[in-house]
Amino acid sequence: MRGAGALRGKAAVSPQSSAATSTRSDASSRAKKVKKERGTGKLPAPVLPDGLRDRYKEKVEAKLHASSGHPVTFVPGNWSTVVFVAVRCTDEFSALVQEVLTEATRLVPSLTPVAPVGGGLHISLSRTIFLKAFHVDKFNDALKEGVVDCKRFSISFTRLSCYVNDDGTRSFLSFDVGAGHADLASALSRVDAAVKKLDQPTFYEDPKFHASVGWAPDKAALDDRIADELDVKFAPRLSEFSFYVTEVVCRTMNRDFKFPLRA
Repeated sequence: MRGAGALRGKAAVSPQSSAATSTRSDASSRAKKVKKERGTGKLPAPVLPDGLRDRYKEKVEAKLHASSGHPVTFVPGNWSTVVFVAVRCTDEFSALVQEVLTEATRLVPSLTPVAPVGGGLHISLSRTIFLKAFHVDKFNDALKEGVVDCKRFSISFTRLSCYVNDDGTRSFLSFDVGAGHADLASALSRVDAAVKKLDQPTFYEDPKFHASVGWAPDKAALDDRIADELDVKFAPRLSEFSFYVTEVVCRTMNRDFKFPLRA
C-alpha cells in the first residue's frame, strides 16, 4: 500500500519523456545564448571547412606574392600593409605607358603589366609589412603625425630601369624618379619612423624611388640590356611629364587610408 501511495504522490516519468525534456532544455539554452550574444552585437564565429580555408589561404598568399614581389605566408589576423604615393595618369601618359609595355612585351614575351593603383602608378615608401588589426589605428596615427608637416611636391621620371625582388623570383620594368627624389626621401623618413614603432622592417638603406609598370617571372628576364634599349626610345618623352603629389596612402585591411600633405 505504501508503494502505491508513493506512486500516486509522484508520477512516474518515462525515458522518452525525460529525453524530450532534456532536448527542449538544450535548445532553450542555445537560443538564450544566441539571443544574449546578439544583444552584445556578437555572434558565434562560423567554422570554415578545411578545404575552403586552405583554398582561401592559397588565394591570399598568391595575391600577397604578386603585390610584394616575394613569397608570403598568410597568417589569419595579419593584414598586409604598404605605404605609397600615387601617380595619377593622364590619357597621354597612359598611352605612353602602353607603348612602353607593347615594346617591352615584344622583347620579353613573359612580361605582365603591373595592375594600376587607383587608376595610375604608385611609388612605394615601405616594404610590405604585416599588422594585427589592433595595430592598424596606431600605425595610421603615427603616419598622420609624421607626414603632416610634409609639403606637396612635384615629381618626374628620368629613365627606365630593371629591378629584381628580394628573393630573386621576379624582375620588374620601372620608371625611375628624377625630380622630387629629395621630397620622397623626406616623406620616407617619416614613414620609416612609424614602421619602427611597431618593430617592422624599414625601407631600403639607399632607396631608388621608382614606379613599376611590368614584371616577369624570372630575375634574368628583364635586365640592363632591355632597360637601355627601351630607355633610348622612350626616356626623352617620359621626362616631359610631371606629377603633383598631394597625399601619402596606406593600404591595409582592404582599404586606402589617405593622409594629405601640407599645401
